[in-house]
Amino acid sequence: MQDEGQVQLAREPERPVEAGADRPADDGPIDRGRMQVILLGAILVLLVVGFAFAARTLLLPIFLALFLSILFGPFMQRLRRWGIPEAIGAALVVFIIVSGCGAGVYYLAAPVQSWIERGPYIPYQTRQKIEILRKGAEAATKRVEELAKTGAAPSLAAPADQQPQKPPEPPVSSIVQEAGAFLLGTATSTTITFLSLVVVLYFMLAGGRRTVEGVIRSLDSAQSARQMVGLVYEMNALIARYIRVISLINVGLGACAAGALALAGFPNALLWGFVVGLLNFLPFVGPFLSITFIAAVALLSFDSWSAIVLPPVIVLVFQIIESHFVTPALVGRRLLLNPIAVILSILFWTWMWGLIGAILAVPILATMTIIWTQGELRHAFSRRLKSTPAEGGH
Repeated sequence: MQDEGQVQLAREPERPVEAGADRPADDGPIDRGRMQVILLGAILVLLVVGFAFAARTLLLPIFLALFLSILFGPFMQRLRRWGIPEAIGAALVVFIIVSGCGAGVYYLAAPVQSWIERGPYIPYQTRQKIEILRKGAEAATKRVEELAKTGAAPSLAAPADQQPQKPPEPPVSSIVQEAGAFLLGTATSTTITFLSLVVVLYFMLAGGRRTVEGVIRSLDSAQSARQMVGLVYEMNALIARYIRVISLINVGLGACAAGALALAGFPNALLWGFVVGLLNFLPFVGPFLSITFIAAVALLSFDSWSAIVLPPVIVLVFQIIESHFVTPALVGRRLLLNPIAVILSILFWTWMWGLIGAILAVPILATMTIIWTQGELRHAFSRRLKSTPAEGGH
């Protein structure tokens, strides 16, 4: 058998070795055209990001108006079915938003101003309160030890050095000047952004639908245009539902936290409930910041450890219920966002727009995810883009 195998091997003709035959088929020369496309795409992305950062003040009210128009899109459709003109419906929506913002500023302005005035004293008050609690804990430990040794009743009187002292006066002049300049600049930019938002939002609500339908119908046939318009409205409904549900969840969380904190005697419970609900738009980071702020305010406001620990525990319990039960039940697991993508989105939009960008980061990422997952709409646009050159050739 070995001889037959050797004969068969010997009969096989020797193949000539060609130049480059030892290389794998996939390791050919670099496709320069593909590399040029990649480089041009990277340059285009950098240019777009640079332009967006340079025009971030201009783009912020446009993005906010876009999200609000999507959020109130179903309400505008209902008004149209009732026979209300879009111009009047848009004015009604804008009036509701402005009235809500005005009411929020009216009720929250006083507590915010009080905390701003208290700001220069907070570091000293925090150190003083921690020192008082530390000394109180040491004194209580010593009294318990004395009781264990002698059997006599411990003295419950607080040591004289635990009485709070009047904080020293901070350099008010420099602090007031810096805070005044900062608040003046912030108020001016916020007012301009809000007015721009109101104007852009009104025109988006009043004429956005006709504009989108007109653009789509000008690009395709009547039947395909109707199909594409239906797909766009379906995608719009999905985005609006997600934003509406997440907003209602965070509003409910803030309301529950405010009510529970008020029952616990927490100062300015309405303000801090609003902060808890607002920061809950930031996954991972927002809940941690909420508990940190609540714990710091409790430390400054109460004198016993039980009263200090109770408010952050209340907020933590509500956050656990929201994240593990309420949100999965209402949002479902159809839209699972990658944690790395969430962190990168928060970092990018915070770099762009600060706190507002951080709050909008997850809704923007969710919107992009919903658009990408709408395969039918994406393929419809892709087919349209591919057919355009051919039609132009005829």
